[in-house]
Amino acid sequence: ESIMGVNRLEKSYTYTLTTDADGRPTGGEWTGSSVDNHPDFAWVPTYNPTGEDSGENPKVLYGEILELIATDHAHGPRDMELKVNAAAGEPVSVPREIIDIVEEANAISRLTSGKFDIAFAGLGGLWNFKQKPPKLPEPEELTRRLTLVDYENILVNKEKNTILLKHPGMRISLGAIAKGYGVDRAGQIMRKHQIDDFIIYGGGDILFRGKKGDKPWSVGVQ
Repeated sequence: ESIMGVNRLEKSYTYTLTTDADGRPTGGEWTGSSVDNHPDFAWVPTYNPTGEDSGENPKVLYGEILELIATDHAHGPRDMELKVNAAAGEPVSVPREIIDIVEEANAISRLTSGKFDIAFAGLGGLWNFKQKPPKLPEPEELTRRLTLVDYENILVNKEKNTILLKHPGMRISLGAIAKGYGVDRAGQIMRKHQIDDFIIYGGGDILFRGKKGDKPWSVGVQ
């Protein structure tokens, strides 16, 4: 069986899925990828049914994950960041998933007393260490910009699905949380389909559960 995948560069890939006689996934591989050009999302499940729906066609599972990738591509965090940042001072309509990510980010900000703050992007461009000599911010400009870094000024309206950056010039970046959120969502899809043993890799964010056959998963940190 072959299933199509996508990445952010709109490149398509074929995932060749191997199954046993009952249609259960046993492995597979991407074709058409390379070191510098590959799917943004890859997963390697092993099959261990725990419910009555264990005979479900694996295409349903893979279809849902590919839909998750496609949704992220069309309405992904980066695109929404640009939209929200460009309209700072005005509410912006965003997909529900972005609302959830921003709410989770703000919750972490509260837990850390602001040490984690997606509004840090308001400081963007003040430093440039690639330039010779390196560019450093003027103290007055740094002080002014720091007033824009405050998660409490990121206003989320769950009823209208809007995000408002309270002050013009504010910016947010979801890079520290969005990919992990996507990996967690893929894990939920796996569990919904009674797959207990899997590892999901999302460009540096890894979620694993259960075992690799009869052995535990091995994850190295370099």
